[in-house]
Amino acid sequence: FGDFILAFTTVDADFLARPQQQREADMQRWQDAYGDVDAARYPNLAALGPTVVEHAGMSSFESCLTLLLDTFEGLAPR
Repeated sequence: FGDFILAFTTVDADFLARPQQQREADMQRWQDAYGDVDAARYPNLAALGPTVVEHAGMSSFESCLTLLLDTFEGLAPR
């Protein structure tokens, strides 16, 4: 869990340390790469493309922690 925290907070810190113009350009690259995927060639990616683009601006730590905790909850004995 410690490695998880270090890895994803580092990604967020790197992104936030960049100038605003560079962060905006990074966001545009996410839009360009995943916003208009060839559905015939990459159907799964095309289906998830809008979600990927929508979440590109979110904290990677926050979104990945949510996924990790949801997975733990799903695997926990009931």
